[in-house]
Amino acid sequence: MSPRELTPIRLVPLTCLKCQSPIAASPEEIAWVCGQCGQGNLLDALPVPGPKESTTRPLDIFFSNASKQGQKGRPFWVARGQVTVTNRQSYKGDEGRAARDFWSAPRLFYVPAWETSIDEIVTLGVYLLRNPQSLSPGAAVPFLPVVTPPGDFRSYVEFMIVSIEADRRDALKSITYDLNLEPLQLWILP
Repeated sequence: MSPRELTPIRLVPLTCLKCQSPIAASPEEIAWVCGQCGQGNLLDALPVPGPKESTTRPLDIFFSNASKQGQKGRPFWVARGQVTVTNRQSYKGDEGRAARDFWSAPRLFYVPAWETSIDEIVTLGVYLLRNPQSLSPGAAVPFLPVVTPPGDFRSYVEFMIVSIEADRRDALKSITYDLNLEPLQLWILP
């Protein structure tokens, strides 16, 4: 490749959308609260090209009123979703009715957004799906770095659905379902 064929590298500073203060971030982080004005910022994978190129977009970040001052909160991507089981087959028995009953009402899905293993994401997500947290807004607290992109949310939710269904006593063979999700929110929980 000749030097002319190389695309030049441009550095775009990471600044708050509201007050233009620099955002201090580690390379893995994708969401922050501005230390100056409190604006939530989400790293935008596709910045708008041009003279006022932005690498972030606004993000509402909600803090649980159950968080305790002095303790770091844990960030979760949260969305209400509706699962409709369209076909479920098992090797023995039939837990199809229990599955339809469980998924008959919309549920809150929680995906840990900090650095952790896939197993922990699914295990904690399934626990919170079965034991939803109160989402009442409270005061801001410091929180663990947000590193899980919102685009991964649906895949993790699908892991959780299959995990719950595979845990039933009838030895799941296959399942098909429809999943409708409302817009994501970032919540900081204790």
